[in-house]
Amino acid sequence: MLAQLPKPFLERLTPQIELVELKNGDVLPGLDARGLFELGGHFQLIILRFSHLLTRRISQSAAFYRYHSVEQLFCRWLLTYVDKAGENQIRITHEAISHFLGVHRESITELLGKLQKAGLVVSGRARLEVHDHAALEARCCECYSTVKRDIEATLPPSRPH
Repeated sequence: MLAQLPKPFLERLTPQIELVELKNGDVLPGLDARGLFELGGHFQLIILRFSHLLTRRISQSAAFYRYHSVEQLFCRWLLTYVDKAGENQIRITHEAISHFLGVHRESITELLGKLQKAGLVVSGRARLEVHDHAALEARCCECYSTVKRDIEATLPPSRPH
């Protein structure tokens, strides 16, 4: 099974994870990550799936940022962000968003005004709230739904606490 990953990746695989903190606050003692990987099984499968997903996302993002409008970039970024956060309200400035997307702050301010007028978001001082996830998704290209599908198909679902 080790032949599935390039040698440089295997050489850099952290041999020892000092401790793992779980979401419920419990802490597990150190794990031998390389040993677990070499045993195969579920841990190896997750690492292989994650590396494949990461490679696909990097490739797709390179093309995405070159060929899409600021609105599409922003809508995809925002939806991905709130999906990861698990809530529709985030604390972030227009300046920070502009740095993430590599555009001028004024472009973000103008776009947020347009999206707010349409009722899709509410933007305040360092605060942004999604009001219409589906409408924002419609303003993205197919990249957002493709990435979301890839994540759902590749990674195991989160386990409830």
